[in-house]
Amino acid sequence: MRIVLCHTCWSWVLLDAELCPDCHQPIDLSDPDPSAAELAERFGRVICCLGQVVRQRRGLPARGMLFGLTGGLLFLPDLQPCPNGAWIVSECASPPSWTRQRWWPFWRARIPGDTPREFHASAVVLDGEQAVDRFLNRPGGVFVPRPNLLRAQLRGHCWILSRTHGFTLRLTVLSPIEAAWDAWCALGRQDPSWRPLSPLGKP
Repeated sequence: MRIVLCHTCWSWVLLDAELCPDCHQPIDLSDPDPSAAELAERFGRVICCLGQVVRQRRGLPARGMLFGLTGGLLFLPDLQPCPNGAWIVSECASPPSWTRQRWWPFWRARIPGDTPREFHASAVVLDGEQAVDRFLNRPGGVFVPRPNLLRAQLRGHCWILSRTHGFTLRLTVLSPIEAAWDAWCALGRQDPSWRPLSPLGKP
């Protein structure tokens, strides 16, 4: 089993067959991943951070940040680099490490007991180059191109992202829900093309 980037649904997934577990499309391991320049064109400009979220899934880091880009929505897991080139889950007291050559599926994945922290979207700074680098080099990211995003809904404490390729993403919001909504409104103000996708369920 290995972790690979699906070029159809743009998710890093654990692959133990020939089909992507997220979108059920074939993955050809001989196809190279897109270059940083190609991804930068797809991503576009980073507009804002939409908040701290958790995406529960087997064997991959769950906690991370959701970003709004001119080209779509981007989930990046919270990982920290080690001197030996491995990655550790940043919220774990004694986390396991991960490398592209070998990994251990024992990521800490829990929501109970997680305490929402005060969140300020403006305090999270990420430029386009950093977004591309983190997506390519840290396992577990997901990119939803805007043309593939059918609907974005904020229900309770959960983002529900319906997409054309891949199953619906459900991201538990760890930031205060009002901050998550305000961040989405800021996304629409800075890029009016996002406004038609304004989520339902305003608190």
